[in-house]
Formats: sequence, C-alpha cells, structure tokens
Amino acid sequence: MSANSPASLGPVSASPQYAVEGLLCLAGVTDADTVYDLGCNDGRVVIAAAIACGARGVGVEVEPGLAEKAYHNVVAAGVSSRVQIIQGDLMQADLREATVVFIYLLPKGLTQLSSKLEAELPAGARIVTYMFRIPGWAQHLKQVQGTSSGLAGKPDVSNVSRLYLYQLPGKACVPAGGTAGP
Repeated sequence: MSANSPASLGPVSASPQYAVEGLLCLAGVTDADTVYDLGCNDGRVVIAAAIACGARGVGVEVEPGLAEKAYHNVVAAGVSSRVQIIQGDLMQADLREATVVFIYLLPKGLTQLSSKLEAELPAGARIVTYMFRIPGWAQHLKQVQGTSSGLAGKPDVSNVSRLYLYQLPGKACVPAGGTAGP
C-alpha cells in the first residue's frame, strides 16, 4: 500500500457506537438529510442515520471485503431502500447530494479531501469528523464535542475522543449541545 493510497488515508476501524450516536445528534440529522460516510467500514453510520433519523445514506468504502460486509449489514438492518454502499475510492465519490458527511480519517486524508468537500458539497452542508480536525478549516468549525462510552468502569476519553462539526457557508447551523469553537 502506498503512502497516498486511499486505504492509507484513515484508520481501518469502525467508529465506536457512542461516536455514531453523538455525530447524528451533533449534526442534527433528520429525515430530510442524505448522510455520506467516507470510509464507511461496516456501514454503521449510514445504517444508524436511516434507522434513528429516517435519513438516506451513502457509505463509500475502498476495501472490497469491508464494502461487502457493510452491504450485508444494510440488508440485515432492513434499510436497503434508504442506504447505498459504494465500493470505491472516496476521492472519486460524487458528493453533490450529501447534506451531512461523516469522516474518520487521519489529518493527511482530511487535508487531501478538504478541497473536494468545498468544491462538491452544497451550501449549508454539515461535515462531522471524528478524532481529528480538518487542517485549515477553522473558519468552517462550528462546534467541538467530546465523546465517551459513558459506561461504568470505562475510562472517560472525551478529552481526546472528539467530534468536530463544520458547516459550509450558506445556511445557519443549529448545533445540538457541545462546546462552541475550537
């Protein structure tokens, strides 16, 4: 795998369930949204968006085995009429229909993706990243929210496990809880 291959842009691990729940709330996802998960792993984000919020979802995953697993999870969850899984390079995905985008990539991947987000997403689109900020996007950052499992006996990781909400100009953002600013 080369240093710039799509698979090297982010961790090959699914986002924890508490982060998935947090991002849906933070972004204010509704049934009017189309949620894209770039690097969708097992599809849990787009499945949760469809089940919990009634949103449409598109998951993009470069690894064929993970894309197949995500597809099977979509079918098993009964949301195949609302959720699509695309096996392919997230840098080639058409983002024009997305109103919410979730991204769990390393800073290098976020940097590579940032100009594509600005060029293709509609005005007012919300972008939520997990763990890492989008370099150079301070002007779009609306809110930072710590996440943690909240389970007794588990460490509180909210000081490092964070969701970052960004919004492209064009529509006022009404965030749901959390801490404003950087």
